[in-house]
Amino acid sequence: MKYTAINIGPIIKTLSWAKRPRELWSVSYLFSYLMQCIIESIPLSKNEESLGVSIISPALLDGKSDKTVGLYPDRVFIKGEIDENSIIEKALSLFAEKTQLSSGNIKKYFNVMSISVDKLSDKEAIAELNTYLNYAELNNRAIEDNAQKELLELIRKKYNSSLFKLAFEKSHFKIPTLAEIATYSLSQENESQWLDICEHSKIIEEIEEILPEEYRTVDEDKFYTFIKEDFKKEYKSYHKYVCIVQADGDNMGTIVSNVQDGNVATLSKRLLDFGTEACRLIRNFGGLPIYAGGDDLLFIAPVTSTTDKNIFSLIAEIDDVYKNGVKSNGKIVWKGIKETVDEMNLKDNKGKPLSTAMSYGISINYYKFPLYEALKSARDLLFEKAKKEDKKDAVAWSLQKHSGATFGGAFSKTREELYHAFQKIINISSDEKLVSAVAHKIRANEELLSLWLGKSAEHIDIRLTAFFEKIIDVDNKNDADREYITTIRNLLTILYKSQEKEKVEDCKEKKNVISDIVLQTYGILKTAKFVNGERDNEE
Repeated sequence: MKYTAINIGPIIKTLSWAKRPRELWSVSYLFSYLMQCIIESIPLSKNEESLGVSIISPALLDGKSDKTVGLYPDRVFIKGEIDENSIIEKALSLFAEKTQLSSGNIKKYFNVMSISVDKLSDKEAIAELNTYLNYAELNNRAIEDNAQKELLELIRKKYNSSLFKLAFEKSHFKIPTLAEIATYSLSQENESQWLDICEHSKIIEEIEEILPEEYRTVDEDKFYTFIKEDFKKEYKSYHKYVCIVQADGDNMGTIVSNVQDGNVATLSKRLLDFGTEACRLIRNFGGLPIYAGGDDLLFIAPVTSTTDKNIFSLIAEIDDVYKNGVKSNGKIVWKGIKETVDEMNLKDNKGKPLSTAMSYGISINYYKFPLYEALKSARDLLFEKAKKEDKKDAVAWSLQKHSGATFGGAFSKTREELYHAFQKIINISSDEKLVSAVAHKIRANEELLSLWLGKSAEHIDIRLTAFFEKIIDVDNKNDADREYITTIRNLLTILYKSQEKEKVEDCKEKKNVISDIVLQTYGILKTAKFVNGERDNEE
């Protein structure tokens, strides 16, 4: 049987040009729509005959799919005899008509690659096609200035964008600014007041559109002037920060390459359902979904949504859907991706069972921080840290303050004891001065904490109790503060016990272990303090 894969690009390069959420959304939707045009141009068979033409992956959008965000991935796998050159030509012509881009520039800019193989099964074909496409994507193409210029004009349009018409059936759609996303939690305090500020800022922005560039002011500056005036008590430091989140399903490439014929369609449909549900969760949180194709997610979100929900709460919700699916009135609407994969009893080429989970890279940045740099940071956190944690299923985050200070951390969520301790610290509230004091005293007393070295884990609790009594003065704290200190002591114990298993003997390496524990603890405590709402003057 003939199998063909079609791949589109350059996605990462185009995303790097985006300076605003609106432009980021436009780039993502543009590529998803190009894939939609390719899929619509494939002459699918009208029946289930084995020799007919069919799409193995991705699943096709249906009436329940969220059509206002990019849901199609960058690859389509086709089974059956087709003329791929004719399909691509037809798709690019349709794409030009709908987006109002010139046909010549589309061909000069977009890299549409196709590869065909003859194989006996879907499993063999997908594995080989993926390998070929991974190599093909490494080839860079020179792009002419005119083609790039026209594309940039489209993705930077505020009004009368063809993409708005395709997605929302409107000539103009107000995609939120970074400042609006960052301050979403204030809308939960007083929605009408927050919306009035958003509308007022929009009017000012539209007026300034007629002014020369040099006379325009940054619209977010005026926005925050109004925010600080109207929300004096509620305004916190994190209201000037946004989270750029890149997420990816672990082992999914290997899984798809090992799925037996007939099951790829089931998995593709589950991934489409997951993308739609993830977008709903992100929007309910106050975020902006950029891309939700297959097992990949890219979105912008506020640090907090309500007093009891923060970015890490959102990740836990997305995790639950990915693993367990969606239920309604106690009945399963659709099974989770992990559950679906586990039921297939897949094994890799070494005979080891295959499963999946979600890993995340979270870059938390000041709202004026360059968006393309935040995107790169989130991508690096995902693939260079989270994906390299033992057993994956990990979260890696970085909080870069406007002052320049940066802290964060990374760990696998399979380390349940550590993950639960982390969640408790992130969600527990205590006196701001105490929180700062504990974080700084732990870091300043690294040498004292190194007395753990050479001691068995069973004595750690005793030594930590003595440390906190002498350094933090636990006896003079109230119950809430003592609970906070106990939680931190438990975190330090968990981190030390996990490191102790390595049984490091060298003195220098042992000091490095303690250094790593202190650094991890400091990053977690500073992140928790920030997420729980420090005052803006602490910048």
